[in-house]
Amino acid sequence: ALAERDGARGQVAQLVYCGPPAPGTRSRDFLDQVRDLIAGATKSIDVYGLSTTDDRALLRTIGALMSGRDVKVRLVFDAKNLDEPVASVRRHVAAGFGSYGALEVFASVRAAFRARVVVVDDNKTWVSGGELTTHEDDGFIDIGVVFSDSAYNRALAEEFQRLVAVGECVPVPLVDAS
Repeated sequence: ALAERDGARGQVAQLVYCGPPAPGTRSRDFLDQVRDLIAGATKSIDVYGLSTTDDRALLRTIGALMSGRDVKVRLVFDAKNLDEPVASVRRHVAAGFGSYGALEVFASVRAAFRARVVVVDDNKTWVSGGELTTHEDDGFIDIGVVFSDSAYNRALAEEFQRLVAVGECVPVPLVDAS
């Protein structure tokens, strides 16, 4: 499928690999790969499919990236199975950010995410089923795809807006009004 899509309508797809690190391999932890991707962001970062069990190091990395820069960040957490989805996500985010700046946070309350998706500057999208934790600790080899395709990114943004419109994803207020 990647070979078929590569070059079609200007699309570029690249496989990314993550597995248990072994000497002599090019295996890299997904978190490291995502950090590299977001470090180049100049306008926006969208992260879909986060979990409240994901390593807070990713949130600290994004928070540090936002500091002093005009980068819009949207985080969407898979919170379907949490007792208090909005409160749980709010607590998790508060532990990772010193200030919120241009941060939007959403909780998916009725649908579960089966993949992790990171969109940077609306021109590069990373998609995988791998965990965004400090170490690839489940012993499985995971694979992902990085797309450089603005039409694909627009389709993802439209799908997210649809999920918000139908109540699948709800905004998480970061500061209580009380």
